[in-house]
Amino acid sequence: MVSPVRCGNGRALQNDTSNQKRCYMFRLTNFCSNWEFVAFYYIEPFVTEKQRKFYRTEIMRNVEEIYQILNNRGHKIRPKHPEETLQRTIQNMRDKKWINFLDRGEYELTDEGYKMLLKVKGKIQHFKENKEGDWLEEFT
Repeated sequence: MVSPVRCGNGRALQNDTSNQKRCYMFRLTNFCSNWEFVAFYYIEPFVTEKQRKFYRTEIMRNVEEIYQILNNRGHKIRPKHPEETLQRTIQNMRDKKWINFLDRGEYELTDEGYKMLLKVKGKIQHFKENKEGDWLEEFT
């Protein structure tokens, strides 16, 4: 069950019917951004419990897929600058202490970031398996 709490970005969570723009992300601590889901979606294949480093070039490789992810998550279909928005999301995740910036284009998930990835990993896998379907049904 999702609690009726506003997301930090001003969008309402799924059971708040007072706002047409909804955050369809399941409720996790400080986690309701479609863009954070996108970031974890791209980071997930490159990290393990023991190997947490990843590179900007790896996560920016299939940026055109962002449109499909966001569309299936109820977000606007065509963001104007998805690469810049994803990069800003990575910076926000650094501010939340989920990611450390090691060097230019080199990042590492923190322990807290890895915990968040584990929480969302099942949803990422579900999305990958059901890309063509209406993935939002589970959360509405």
